[in-house]
Amino acid sequence: VDLMQKNPSHFGGERRGDHPVESVNWWSVAEYANRLSLKMGLEPVYDFSGGKFRHGTRAEDGSLDAESGTLKMNAPSGNVYLNSGYRLPTAAEREYLLRATGMVDSDYRFRSSAGELANYEWHKENSEGFTHPVAERKPVRISGKLFFDLLGNVREWEHDTFNSLGYGKNSKILIVGLDRGVRGGGWNTTSRFLPFAAMRSGYLPSYLSNDIGFRLVRTIK
Repeated sequence: VDLMQKNPSHFGGERRGDHPVESVNWWSVAEYANRLSLKMGLEPVYDFSGGKFRHGTRAEDGSLDAESGTLKMNAPSGNVYLNSGYRLPTAAEREYLLRATGMVDSDYRFRSSAGELANYEWHKENSEGFTHPVAERKPVRISGKLFFDLLGNVREWEHDTFNSLGYGKNSKILIVGLDRGVRGGGWNTTSRFLPFAAMRSGYLPSYLSNDIGFRLVRTIK
């Protein structure tokens, strides 16, 4: 709210600011990341100068939408890993993070039952039909750090286009009309689908939904 003047979330809004932000499309999240970078004295990752945006769409309400052009990265050779500003995680980063927890090949991370997963993630069977405040479930520890809601509560936008598998070959110039990757599960995802690290969908960057949010990352130099 400090950066965008409002919280457009279907669940939450200003009155429930501890819930994950959802109902924001890819463009709006990228603009939010840029504003956060500027606030913290960092160079914004996303260069919007090459795009033409639709009249009446605004990042503040989650609807910002480009109708033509390209989106460049403010980084040497377009390599987002060389910019320390805030951005969306690449497909490779999300894949690495989820595999690090052991959530891969239809095997539950916690090696017991689908019921045990409810202690760590909000999903269709325990969410009661809405998002919940972040970090209410148990965290997963990876390399000594705690991560919350990795596969539940809301699905999360990725930096890359959907047809990019990442693995270090991330999109250096993003074409306006191409789908962006969304990974993970949300409050309305059946628990049996959550453990798949490779469960990935693609949506137009203008798409918004009350089960899609985001998690920002940055490269620490």
